Amino acid sequence: MKQSEHALQYPCADLEINQRTQIADGIDGVRMSVPWALNHVNCWLLEGEQSSAGSGALTLIDTGINNSSTRNVWQTLLQNQVPKQVLITHYHPDHSGLAGWFHVQGSICLSHDQEIAVMRSIWDSSEPDYVAGFSDWYARHGLGAAHIQPLTQIGHGYRATVAPLPATVDWQTLNAGDEIHLGTRRFTVMTGRGHAPAMLMLFCAEEMLLIAADQILPRISPNISVFPSSPDQNPLASFLDSLNELLSLPADTLVLPSHGDPFLGLHERTQSLIHHHNARLDQLREVCVVPKQAAEVLSVLFARELDVQQMSFALGEAVAHLRYLVSLGELVESEESGKTVFSPG
Repeated sequence: MKQSEHALQYPCADLEINQRTQIADGIDGVRMSVPWALNHVNCWLLEGEQSSAGSGALTLIDTGINNSSTRNVWQTLLQNQVPKQVLITHYHPDHSGLAGWFHVQGSICLSHDQEIAVMRSIWDSSEPDYVAGFSDWYARHGLGAAHIQPLTQIGHGYRATVAPLPATVDWQTLNAGDEIHLGTRRFTVMTGRGHAPAMLMLFCAEEMLLIAADQILPRISPNISVFPSSPDQNPLASFLDSLNELLSLPADTLVLPSHGDPFLGLHERTQSLIHHHNARLDQLREVCVVPKQAAEVLSVLFARELDVQQMSFALGEAVAHLRYLVSLGELVESEESGKTVFSPG
């Protein structure tokens, strides 16, 4: 993917961590810190029409995780102004963590109904069920006690980083093809699949501007995983289909991603991501000439050492790529003595 980075252009001001930076007229970016290896998430503030009081109604797109540091940053940057609406692109904690916190203060929360359902399902699960689900999933795919034991220490990782969510009936929903006016701009709603079930993206045709969430990032590939409760059991197929849909947008669209910097070069980056995943599939074809568990191919896909959080993502990504080869008829997935095995088709 390195080659495509040279084809990209970065025309906007650099986003500074935990600061508010103007990206375009009426659009500010906030690079919010998160305590993980990928150490930030980009949130977007869109100003509405000015009111008689002198300030416009704000729309906040994504929030960061629920911790005191993130809440303090928002209180400082917003100067106690409560966004009129908070749009959550998808269920992951760095995007949805403070939806409930803003809702309690009076913000209207919007998302896709599939993302809302996943948020509620995960948040409502008990800690024993949450831990047991991941532990069983690890074991079935070939990870042993040394990897499973830290899960019990982490506990319910989703609740630890996501504030209590608004009730399902308190959300407003958006779907692909809907139009939404934010400030002076009219956006068409798009949905990206693979990284999340129905991740919201917003495209302004008049300005060729795409708020892309995690669907396309300038320097890394979004994680494409099968998790224990994933509603999409072949997410790589969904992701590749969504990338092909992005190729229908103008090549000189300005992309506002959730990680990394706003960039020009949508088509080049899209093609690079497709190539990246095809290369990973070829790596698996080379080693899956004999039956393999997902844990056995981690070293093929990931050369670096993985921390506890990254191990979960890595295993999910391995399963997603193996499952894609199953869908092509190249591998067969089977259960043998409580173990999931992928064998040549």
